[in-house]
Amino acid sequence: MRSKRAWTIVAVIVALVVVALLVWRPWRNSAPAPAPAPATAAAPAAPAAGARAGPYERQRAQAQSAAQGALDAEAIAVLAETDRAIDRIAAGDRAGALAALETAAGKAKILVGRNPANALIPAAVEVQVIDSAPADEGRIGRMRRSLQLAVIADDFARARVILDSLRSEIRVRTYHIPLGTYPDALAQAAALLDQQKNAEAAEVLNRARSTLVMIDEVTPLPLIVAQAAVEAAKSDKDAQRKGEHLRAAREALERTEALGYADRDTRKALLSEIRELEGGAKGGSDIEAALERMQARLNEVVNSLKGERKQAESAG
Repeated sequence: MRSKRAWTIVAVIVALVVVALLVWRPWRNSAPAPAPAPATAAAPAAPAAGARAGPYERQRAQAQSAAQGALDAEAIAVLAETDRAIDRIAAGDRAGALAALETAAGKAKILVGRNPANALIPAAVEVQVIDSAPADEGRIGRMRRSLQLAVIADDFARARVILDSLRSEIRVRTYHIPLGTYPDALAQAAALLDQQKNAEAAEVLNRARSTLVMIDEVTPLPLIVAQAAVEAAKSDKDAQRKGEHLRAAREALERTEALGYADRDTRKALLSEIRELEGGAKGGSDIEAALERMQARLNEVVNSLKGERKQAESAG
């Protein structure tokens, strides 16, 4: 009897706590302002150059160059001709729109002929440096708790705002043409133009543009900082400066941990390794071989994260 009564009391307490959280919403005032809005579902007509990235401009430019090189020339042309058709329709130039669609359909036919039927073909890219996360780890911790409370309360809109404010990364967003649907949309738009249904044709093309599939590839900025710091420690022969470089690497990896980049085991292992290195340097040990291993490990982790391509929200 007592056991049953105890469980009843516990259940009542839990219910009261949940209700209090829903009413009070303590995360309401602790969440920061939203980060800059991400790209819309429709890709840019041409690959965006991206904003200047300050201290990370070299890495941003490298990522931009690599991503641009991975785009498909025919896919780029398909998007460009789709946009030209939309512009021609808006200008009342039905013949020009039909010509653009004919070119786009021809390029799409080439893509269909050399790719699987439902393939996603990279057609446009934009590269951004997003560093919206606060510098203070204590504030990051409070935001993480606010995020957890928002999820518990099913306040996913608020959770997304907080997540966007915990970014410190170079994001490569690539827009892909879905071969399973896009060529059919071009044919449908051309048929509507033949029927003098210009507005309907423009609607079909705009809808097709909104179905481009966005796939993100992310490189955490704190890991870039850690890489540079370990590289500096390797080349610096002054013991005091070497220790300062290692401290900078540790702080960068602590930030990586706070922001949740990479999986938990990887983050813990990197922190453990850098702390051992820092302790060895302070104790006067020979850490050159360990620095080499640390650098290789960081490179491996960064390359692994670059290889994680995550599909973003798609238009639809």
